[in-house]
Amino acid sequence: MSEKLEEFELKNKNPEANLLFMKVWLDKNSNNNKLRSDEPSEFMKQYVEATYNLFQIQQKRIDDLEKMLKEYIV
Repeated sequence: MSEKLEEFELKNKNPEANLLFMKVWLDKNSNNNKLRSDEPSEFMKQYVEATYNLFQIQQKRIDDLEKMLKEYIV
């Protein structure tokens, strides 16, 4: 524990205040803050880009098939 946290516990004998302080302290110092961030992770950015690329490939194939069908029908 940090010195600040220990110092606060010594000065404050109120257990509710200690719990609140610890919750706030853990939220600020937790490694999980990245999971709660409003910014997308690098993985999510790559996932969206890969999905977009997949749809682009599928659309190109659909366009090619439609073109072939139009040529065949006419």
